[in-house]
Amino acid sequence: MRAGRHEAAAEILAHCVAASGGAPALVALQAQNALLAGDAAGAEAMLRAALAAGATDAALHSVLAHALLTHGQMADAAPHFTAAARLAPRDGYLAHLAAAANGIGTDRATDSYVTALFDGYAPRFEHSLLALGYRVPGLFRRAIERALPEVAAGRARLGPVLDLGCGTGLVGVALADYLGGPLTGVDLSRGMLEQAAAKHLYAELLQLEIGAALDRAWPPQAVVTLADVLIYLGQLEPVIGGCRRALAADGLLVFSAESFTPADPAGQGWRLLPSGRYAHAPAYLRHCLAAAGFAILEWREEDLRLEADGPIGGVVVVARPVGH
Repeated sequence: MRAGRHEAAAEILAHCVAASGGAPALVALQAQNALLAGDAAGAEAMLRAALAAGATDAALHSVLAHALLTHGQMADAAPHFTAAARLAPRDGYLAHLAAAANGIGTDRATDSYVTALFDGYAPRFEHSLLALGYRVPGLFRRAIERALPEVAAGRARLGPVLDLGCGTGLVGVALADYLGGPLTGVDLSRGMLEQAAAKHLYAELLQLEIGAALDRAWPPQAVVTLADVLIYLGQLEPVIGGCRRALAADGLLVFSAESFTPADPAGQGWRLLPSGRYAHAPAYLRHCLAAAGFAILEWREEDLRLEADGPIGGVVVVARPVGH
């Protein structure tokens, strides 16, 4: 199944389900395989049949919720995420998805959610993102070229660079020919770090939560990047402040964020979306930057990637410590 050989996996899983008398965990795997093969309707039918027969298992509800999401049926998926979280109360991944589906605004995704999401996603991460027209690493490159024309012209080199939430290393690839100092990657997912290590671009790769990473005493960094990292955080003041401490006095902070512009009745500046990601109000982003001592050099509204219902809008921001 992980190798993409879904037809062969379906044959083996059908045998296992029959031999086990319909064990719920195996039915959930069978349905997950169908979902990954593009047969959401078939996956849904398997799962509903198992639930109708009286099976009770968190995985059945979780996979059914994901199958419903492929058709944009968030209202139908929400009770299944809730049921899955109740059946597996220690599962931070399911807890976060249940909160997102039900509009409960936690202030950040749990570490277990991020780890589970990306450890499982790592082998197919880049293929999936390219299929979605993912643009952020290239947008970062262009933004740095505009902010540092001497680097773009080859008269200066870039570094050291701290790539927070480095994932599989796509930002490292985008900046590789500009580097003149060490590139350090930080990520919570071991699977993603293994993919980044295979690119042989990073001087060091660290498996750390972002807060723990920013509590370290870093040599002054020329650039700190956060590519699609803030979408897993609601409250941003600690992270933006930590980036300021890690930067050299003339360094650059470069980040992307999903944004929203309608009214913000709660006044908190961010919201947890049904997708499990966070979007931030532009005014809140500007507030966090100003509070941490940053001046904005560039603020560009961009389509960051595609999703089933169209482009995902956001911003790419370049900021520098005040006074430089």
